[in-house]
Amino acid sequence: MNTKWIICFATALFLTSCSIARLKRFEKCDVSFKSISDAQVAGMKLQNGEKMLKINMMDLLALSGKVFSGNGEASLNINLLIKNNDHKKAGLDKVAWSACVNESEIADGVFKKHIIVKPGEIQQVSVPLEVDLKEMLSGDNASAAQGLVTSFMKSGSVKGVKIKVRPYVKFLFFYVKVPKEFETTLDDVKIPR
Repeated sequence: MNTKWIICFATALFLTSCSIARLKRFEKCDVSFKSISDAQVAGMKLQNGEKMLKINMMDLLALSGKVFSGNGEASLNINLLIKNNDHKKAGLDKVAWSACVNESEIADGVFKKHIIVKPGEIQQVSVPLEVDLKEMLSGDNASAAQGLVTSFMKSGSVKGVKIKVRPYVKFLFFYVKVPKEFETTLDDVKIPR
């Protein structure tokens, strides 16, 4: 009976020490913003991969009607480059993200995926951001979100959206935030017309 408990305890201790080591190694990684890709709003593609698509005035009017009625979702991928500066594998298990306009959070979400970056390598990680338009435009910070959407509809560009990305490592049955946080501002992302 005692042997089973000792084995369980030793296994838990081993798994915890491995997770702590991965956490420490990920702290040494360099994380940088590469690009946004595959942007869509209310079912209308704004990008094909990383290339912006042209939108005519009729499409823009139809899009604005869908957005302000709160129908559909907005989605895009934030592409990050993670460089492992350690001589052992580094990894993460979850990424929490938030989008802010003028320091007001307009959306947030979580992306769970086990990602391993080999020693000395650079790996691209695409973090999908999906936002329910109705929720975004009627939440606590609706005025900031509506200002962003109005500005986008008028100028065809996105300015001043701050994206915060927080990586996590799994310890047994729960996640621990890596002390290192990544932040980037989407300034002047233009949609050709």
